[in-house]
Amino acid sequence: SHLLWSLLLYHLLWSLLSHLLWNLLSHLLWSLLYHLLWSLLSHLLWNLLSHLLWSLLLYHLLWSLLSHLLWSLLYHLLWSLLSHLLWNLLSHLLWSLLLYHLLWSLLSHLLWSLLYHLLWSLLSHLLWSLLYHLLWSLLLCHLLWSLLYLLLWSLQYFLRSWSLKLALLTVTVQETVSRVFLT
Repeated sequence: SHLLWSLLLYHLLWSLLSHLLWNLLSHLLWSLLYHLLWSLLSHLLWNLLSHLLWSLLLYHLLWSLLSHLLWSLLYHLLWSLLSHLLWNLLSHLLWSLLLYHLLWSLLSHLLWSLLYHLLWSLLSHLLWSLLYHLLWSLLLCHLLWSLLYLLLWSLQYFLRSWSLKLALLTVTVQETVSRVFLT
């Protein structure tokens, strides 16, 4: 009976001890497994988080670079377009001003030539008319002066001839009167 109690006690102790050991070992194993799983999960989560952060950083850098390139390209295109439009507008204005200046010069030259031609024609016509009028006036004055001179000379000749005739008549009448009175 003592042996049986000893065996039983040994068996109980062994069962208790094995159970305790098994519990301890299982607890240790579960703790180790939990720790391993937690480490693995934390490592995976950390790697995922770091990967996400690096991805976001890389995405941000790439987006910044791409946006900078796009903005630079857009700015360059807009500046090229604006400079091209401004240059075209400036060249068009310069050509328009040059054409306007040439047309204005040509028109002013034509107008001055026409005015000069008209003034010269009018002046030459007036001068020729004046000269013609003066020549006709001189000719008419010469003719009138010649006619007046001829009339005066004729009058003088007539008066001389009549004065001689009158003188002869007077002498004749006086002689006739004196003869009548003497007889």
